Amino acid sequence: PGGRLVDSTSRRSTSDMKESAQADSNERMLHRMLVEGFLSSQMHEAALAYVRLQGGRIEDALVESRILTEAAMLKYLATHHKTHFVSTQKLYEKKVDQSILDLVPRRLATLRCVLPVLYDAERHTLSIVTADPDDLAMINEVKVAAGVRDVVPIVARPAAVRAAVARAYDNDTSRFYGLVQTDQRSSLFEIDRSSSPGAQQAAAQAAPIPLQAPAQGPKPLPKALQRASLHGAETPIADEDMEVMAAPAPPPRPRPAPPPPITIPTYLETLRVLVGVIDESRSLPGHAAACADLMMRMCQRMALENVRTTHYVFAAYLHDIGKTATHHLTAVNVVEDEGCKAAARELYDAPERLLKKAGLPADVLVTVSAMYERYDGKGFPQALAGDHIPLGARILAVVDSYVDLAPSRHHSAIEVLARYRKLLFDPSVLEVLSAEVAKK
Repeated sequence: PGGRLVDSTSRRSTSDMKESAQADSNERMLHRMLVEGFLSSQMHEAALAYVRLQGGRIEDALVESRILTEAAMLKYLATHHKTHFVSTQKLYEKKVDQSILDLVPRRLATLRCVLPVLYDAERHTLSIVTADPDDLAMINEVKVAAGVRDVVPIVARPAAVRAAVARAYDNDTSRFYGLVQTDQRSSLFEIDRSSSPGAQQAAAQAAPIPLQAPAQGPKPLPKALQRASLHGAETPIADEDMEVMAAPAPPPRPRPAPPPPITIPTYLETLRVLVGVIDESRSLPGHAAACADLMMRMCQRMALENVRTTHYVFAAYLHDIGKTATHHLTAVNVVEDEGCKAAARELYDAPERLLKKAGLPADVLVTVSAMYERYDGKGFPQALAGDHIPLGARILAVVDSYVDLAPSRHHSAIEVLARYRKLLFDPSVLEVLSAEVAKK
């Protein structure tokens, strides 16, 4: 037992150290962007508050919070690292040839969050997509594992690289939910940078710069990439480039346009009535409406944008659709009762299966399907951990359990949920709930 306790303490210590190092890295990058004039003080403060609440990497936080568009974020990173970038959409659309994936073992790709995408046999050079193009230790590991002469890093969003690695090695596309349209959103902060210290840099990002220019510029890419590459521009891993290394893929089918955000109050009221009828039949009168109400207040307290808030409220209304009347499958009940756990494993995706033709936004469906993931990574269906769990699902797990436990005893319910801090629930979400309950 003593050895297990030491191991557990050591793991927690390592995890805390990683979180602290990531927080320091986030703040350094934000400070640099502020000093260079790429972010205004308002954007800097908003980004810092968001990433402290949500955790994770600042690159993802800037895009998720719509402080920057993905395109602007990636152009900045490519210029800073003197390399090239690839968008989430390109990663989502592109299938990498198996012979290239085989150069980097799955374990290394997952651990180091790198995706091999192109191999130049003539130069014996491997191009990889990574969120950390300046990580020399990682590049050396990949070089040794692949047995290549050189490794060329291409920068992308951390969340997009994780999603692409999961799709390439495990055929798991779920991590792209909510990511593939992100780069099409406009920024919430439309400011004039023309007179800022970063204006010349922004102009350089927008203007094509030949690869042959500065000696200190990015390392040349393989020949298959050189035809259209730009310094600080997106790496063109298009079909014609990939065909040099792999058999041509059939042209992709055009994808339907995503449904518009659902924001109509009357639609929400209709949903409240219909789901209320279902709750009555399951002996849970008013549960979904109470969850939706608390979800709305939590999102407002967290200062989430209106579209995301609306999607999470929809998920709160719909999370029990198609689930058994025998058990109430909250996160707490699932961990404390084997019957609930078995039922939840079978029915976690029941709302998604029943509503898949309704044209609901991906945020709604992934929030409901991931509500049984655990903060410690021991949940299902994908055993996601920490901020890898979609934010909506982390909030919904807390909201659903609290509403189930606390019809009239707010503080004792909070104490029950607190016992599962960092096990089931995101500590930052629990803090928001406590503040909201205390206010009420």
